[in-house]
Amino acid sequence: SRGDPMMLIRTCVLACLVGAAAFAASLDADMAGALDNSVDSDSLVISIKQIRPRKRQRLETETLLSVSTRSSGVSFSVKLDRGNKKIVFETQKEKKHLDVESLADTRMINSLVLVLDQRKPATEVQVYLDCILEGKLHLDFNLLHLFKKDPKFIVLRERRYIMELDSETSVQEILKRLKCDPHDQMLSQNTGEDEEEEDNLRTRESRGDIPIFHDCDDNLLVKTINKLIGVVNRLQEELEAQRTETNNLRQLLEQCDICKPGEGY
Repeated sequence: SRGDPMMLIRTCVLACLVGAAAFAASLDADMAGALDNSVDSDSLVISIKQIRPRKRQRLETETLLSVSTRSSGVSFSVKLDRGNKKIVFETQKEKKHLDVESLADTRMINSLVLVLDQRKPATEVQVYLDCILEGKLHLDFNLLHLFKKDPKFIVLRERRYIMELDSETSVQEILKRLKCDPHDQMLSQNTGEDEEEEDNLRTRESRGDIPIFHDCDDNLLVKTINKLIGVVNRLQEELEAQRTETNNLRQLLEQCDICKPGEGY
């Protein structure tokens, strides 16, 4: 008996798909199960750790995570484009990216955190690279609605990385788990307040009593604040180093008999 022809065809197709993806990614049943259980949550947090640069084919876009449904074929993927300094979010219908100037071909990424807010019709994604909020973007779809009809997932991902999925968990808890610097955590805590203030501004604008104009790019503002924090941290380190050198020099002078005034003559 040759068995069920349709089953044989499905097996061959699946084998081909797995074989084609084997060079970069592999099936992750645990992640698929976790996504099954949490896709209807208001928020999802995907954290990826220890993303090492590839030794070969550095200029190629690297797929970190690919999620598809078993029957409908709907897919969603997250890609890393080091050459063009972009993090790409892609489905069959759209492709959006976030520019990350600090992304380099040879850079070791200790952590990449993606916070997906599904409370709005269009999913909002916040991107944290090595504990720094690089910015956010709005996708033209909602993941919950995208996968609602077929919540059985196939997840392909790079096994070289450590990947975790959390739902209904604050980004502060995730950053604390990743042992991020307190200054970075303090900045991330202001995200919710900024969003609330933005909503209030929209409300005041809709009244039409006071015209308000906005020329400020949120992502640019966040990056500028992050750079300022980095500069302040470096200045503190340099000041501490100078203080240590001064103390060492003072100790040497105190121990030097020849250097003492009125002695050695």
